[in-house]
Amino acid sequence: MSGRTDAAALRAFSVSLCRAAGLSADDAALLTDSIVFAECRGVTSHGLLRLPQYIARLRSGATARNVPMPFTMECGGTARLDAQNGLGQLAGRKAADKAEELAGKYGVSFVAVANSNHFGTGAWYAIPAARRGFFAFNLSSAASAMAPHGAAQPLLGTDPLGLALPRGEGKAPLALDMALSTVARGKIRYAALSGTPIPETWGLDAHGAPTTDASAVLNGGTLLPAGGAKGSGLAIFIELLCAVLTGSGALGGTGLLSDLSRPAGTGHIFGCVDIKRFLPLETFERLCEESLSRITALAPAQPGGEILLPGEPEERRAAESAANGVPVAAALRETLNALAEELGCAERL
Repeated sequence: MSGRTDAAALRAFSVSLCRAAGLSADDAALLTDSIVFAECRGVTSHGLLRLPQYIARLRSGATARNVPMPFTMECGGTARLDAQNGLGQLAGRKAADKAEELAGKYGVSFVAVANSNHFGTGAWYAIPAARRGFFAFNLSSAASAMAPHGAAQPLLGTDPLGLALPRGEGKAPLALDMALSTVARGKIRYAALSGTPIPETWGLDAHGAPTTDASAVLNGGTLLPAGGAKGSGLAIFIELLCAVLTGSGALGGTGLLSDLSRPAGTGHIFGCVDIKRFLPLETFERLCEESLSRITALAPAQPGGEILLPGEPEERRAAESAANGVPVAAALRETLNALAEELGCAERL
């Protein structure tokens, strides 16, 4: 079972836990914003489920607190940020802001982030920039969780990518935020926590057999790439850009979020394109709407079905969360309340 909780209450609870884990008020608020953004949009794999892991890493020292995260290179529309093993959301927000700044100055930008950690959901970075007239994108390396196409052992990360484009006043940006595995690893973690079976297409067990048991995928098994060889190929490119180009490490070298013995060594890429450098923003948005309307005007594949654009399911869930509260699974609520008690926080969900 799950109950619904107001987003403001989730925010206060998360901030309280983050502060107890030693984060500054500003850093706790920023990390919380990423978590609540994901939770409200139904992206539970990157919401409250991650909070105990982030806090465990902060408390153990596996993730650093209060590091300056300097830019070690800036040339034209490019820059490199050293996250110094700090929280990925803090590094990501700093890099995303820099990417938008540089694109505003040079038209396009490409910002690399080295030595970081899990950065949450890519839409959190891309959508605000799209609202300001940019095409925004982000990529990230991730710990080995997915077998390359044709292989039996996991080596590639789920290697998420986020994209967003503006659609004009009154419309949410067109947004795509996805892992290159069939589903994000966090969704399988959430299924394992709640005892929910998963589709056989999500992963294999330790013997290479399809399974509906989320725990079997997490314990010795492997996730499957989206689109088979195509998803595997994209993941290889993202790993080489995010891990190798940033200087964070080699393919397969990113550490698990749950591994408290070492820095994660995650790498990210952030970029923006200033659309008005190519044509008036209003023209771009009008042509996009004409194009998208051709998609939504098509006949649904199933009787009574609906054609949704990228990002629309999440926007609907966000609206529902705003109206009715955010659903939180009972098992997760129990885990978080136990953590709050351990940290001496008065807040409870």
